[in-house]
Amino acid sequence: MCSIIFGLLIWATSNTTAKLVGAELTAFMAERTSRACIHGWNTSVVTYGYVMETLEADMQTARLMLEKDGGAHPSGGKVSWQASNEETQAISTVSVPGIRIGSCRPRPTRGLDRCALSARRRDERRSCSSGSIPRGT
Repeated sequence: MCSIIFGLLIWATSNTTAKLVGAELTAFMAERTSRACIHGWNTSVVTYGYVMETLEADMQTARLMLEKDGGAHPSGGKVSWQASNEETQAISTVSVPGIRIGSCRPRPTRGLDRCALSARRRDERRSCSSGSIPRGT
């Protein structure tokens, strides 16, 4: 008789215990998932900051290089190439204005393509068809 009462007691409490354990496990997993999401978000914010700092440093380097070389100037022509859309596999021609980087500033009567770098000069002057122009002027 004692084992029957003990069996009924276990059966009655096991259902309640299972619900309590299930609820506790669900709450635990919800908390862990929430913390993981918050951690992932914070990690992405920090990574974004690092990426933006790196891009800003790269942009500053590019600005200094362009400033040193005299900036970017239109070359007077167009540059074209074939581009492929990775999703649709469509191929199309892309054309953009040509750009020349350098400090040669030709006279208004001369074309930009007549500029050539004279690297042998000690004072690093640039030579154009219209005359020599010193760097940075």
